[in-house]
Amino acid sequence: MLSGVVLVGSFTGFYYYFGALFGIKYSRFFAYMHLIYYNGGIWLTFVPMFWLGFSGMPRRIHDYPAVFMGWHSMASTGHMIALVGAAFFFLMILDSHIERRVVVYSTLGLPRWHKRIQYYIFKIRYLQLVNKQLNVLPNYKVRSFLTQHYFNEYEVFRK
Repeated sequence: MLSGVVLVGSFTGFYYYFGALFGIKYSRFFAYMHLIYYNGGIWLTFVPMFWLGFSGMPRRIHDYPAVFMGWHSMASTGHMIALVGAAFFFLMILDSHIERRVVVYSTLGLPRWHKRIQYYIFKIRYLQLVNKQLNVLPNYKVRSFLTQHYFNEYEVFRK
């Protein structure tokens, strides 16, 4: 059951690094078809298998009772749909190499370090601005004197 999930992770990594591996864009149409058919097939395979196990079907047997035949047919259909999805994956690779659309990096081929550096520069400037605004406020001694003075005057007016 976990093999389908492992393959989904492998496909995800392959799509993520496709541009870096081959220097071309992948075909989005076949990628979407792969996503829809493969994930639909995985769900259609393993949900009936879950219900079969929940219904009490013993594991690792060659022959199963006829009452479970509908669920097994649905799981087999889901597996065939997942195979069609895997075929769309290979068609995506073929179509991408036929089209040869050049990938354009928004980072100009550099890794994403520049985004982190911009974030850190922003945080440093933000903290400098906050410190500048906080320096306008009086320090602790002045604030404590003002609060004591205010409360003393308040007590005078209350009496």
